[in-house]
Amino acid sequence: MMGGLIILIMLYHDTTEMMGAFRPLVLRYGPWGGDGFLFLSGFGLYFAQEKKKDGSIWMFYARRLFRIIPAALIVGWSFYLMGGAHLLAVLGLNQWFIRSILILYLGAPLVYKMLQRMNPTKVMAFFISIGIVGVLMISPYMKDLSFSWQTTISWTIARMPVFVLGMYVARMEFNVQKILHSVYSIVAIVALVVALYVHRYPRLISTYAHLLPFIILAISIPLLLVLLGGFFRYIQRGFFMKSLSFMGGISLELYLIHEPMKLMISRWNLSPIETTLIVTVLTIVSAWALHVFVTFFSRFAKKFTLKM
Repeated sequence: MMGGLIILIMLYHDTTEMMGAFRPLVLRYGPWGGDGFLFLSGFGLYFAQEKKKDGSIWMFYARRLFRIIPAALIVGWSFYLMGGAHLLAVLGLNQWFIRSILILYLGAPLVYKMLQRMNPTKVMAFFISIGIVGVLMISPYMKDLSFSWQTTISWTIARMPVFVLGMYVARMEFNVQKILHSVYSIVAIVALVVALYVHRYPRLISTYAHLLPFIILAISIPLLLVLLGGFFRYIQRGFFMKSLSFMGGISLELYLIHEPMKLMISRWNLSPIETTLIVTVLTIVSAWALHVFVTFFSRFAKKFTLKM
């Protein structure tokens, strides 16, 4: 699943002419791959807390930081020193997804408690409402802020519902059969159609409605991921599935490296095909090496913190 989503995001980052007729579609809908990642993150995070894998809340935060920050810092500093990254790279925060996921992780324990102690459906409706109100009413006041602050605040608000939805689906123990239930399927399809329409014509609703489709799309994410998983199982082939599994295992590192790598290599004035091939190979090799290093570092850091 993660492998398919990261490939979609990498295609969006690539945006070369070699995509042909698919290029406009990838440019328009490629960012939605990030919503799939956020849903799966919320889903997995709920079960991690349910099984008390993290122990204290401090260990919960430490595990997430050890997974994200070292890789983000290494990538950020590397490209910053080569002159191809924003100043935020020195903090490992030049990617909007990293800034947003850290904020969402910060509030995740509170959301978990709310889903446990309150009506889960009402909690989910509350966060969807917060997302809609935030996008339509807070966005107009951020036009004078820097692009980094705008994306951090507005994109986090817009993606918050799909992250919470992942936790909600885990809380309600929705399986494939429940997700494919006719009532939810109809609601999900309608939400998808509405999201596509609003994404195509956002100004019909509001000048600041360009992020609204991400909130509406959240309702459809579980169905889309189930269908995507079914498609992968249907075409199951040894090498293909192993490749997807490999890409999914290093998805964070691929996300961190691919776009800045593309920006660096594009300076070489190569053909679109040459650029794509070189960027893809260098990204995969670098992401794998970074994943191995960070995994080793995280295990060492975990043993060190347990001894303290």
